[in-house]
Amino acid sequence: MGGISPNRFNANIYLTYLCAVLEEYFRTTFIALLRFSDKKEKILNCKLSSYELMDIDSGKTSVEEAYARTVSFQNVKSISSNFMDLDKIDIMSVLKKPYRRRKKSLYTQMDEVFERRHRMIHRVDLDSNYDSKQLEKDIDDMAAAVKRIYKFLCKKNDWEIQDIW
Repeated sequence: MGGISPNRFNANIYLTYLCAVLEEYFRTTFIALLRFSDKKEKILNCKLSSYELMDIDSGKTSVEEAYARTVSFQNVKSISSNFMDLDKIDIMSVLKKPYRRRKKSLYTQMDEVFERRHRMIHRVDLDSNYDSKQLEKDIDDMAAAVKRIYKFLCKKNDWEIQDIW
């Protein structure tokens, strides 16, 4: 570990869970929106594996869930692209709006979170400067990003905004 402190080591590890939560949020939101999309037929024009088809046939999964497993939610660029393909939902512009007078947008912040996780998972490159305070800040920022996207989707679809944490 190169002498990295337990605080910094744990922050790096917990970052993977933060990214997993983000991926799941975007995947399930994508699935829900896809179910009712007017472009569903066009979007679902893909090849599914025999395993996915068997899961659909047995009722273990839906077509939308099987399709969502074929697209990536592992970085903010692909997330933005997936939602843009789905009814022109511009997640990128929502995340790039100024946030609390910061120079860095939530889009850039999310990109850095995913990139840090990517380096750690694929190159075993632990960020020796990343600690629990920075992790807490990233958690707060990602929660703000999710809230912002949620409110945007509610407004776009004329849904009532529910109180979320």
